[in-house]
Amino acid sequence: MGNLFENVLQDKYALLYKHRNRCAHNTLSYQENLPTLKELFSKDYIHENYPMRFSLLILIDKIFIELYGIYLRTIEEH
Repeated sequence: MGNLFENVLQDKYALLYKHRNRCAHNTLSYQENLPTLKELFSKDYIHENYPMRFSLLILIDKIFIELYGIYLRTIEEH
């Protein structure tokens, strides 16, 4: 089955976590406000937005809710 957060999901979570740290520590206040043109044209830049970040958080939350449900059912069976 592999790891839960492998490949694409893990990469997107790393971007989300990096952005979270920039916001939490207010490091954006002294950085450039606009990305470079190279960044804008990057194929990965399409994921740098809040709907994508919240969708990823919701997906991870749903995964853990389902895993917790499986855990509870397993406990009840034994």
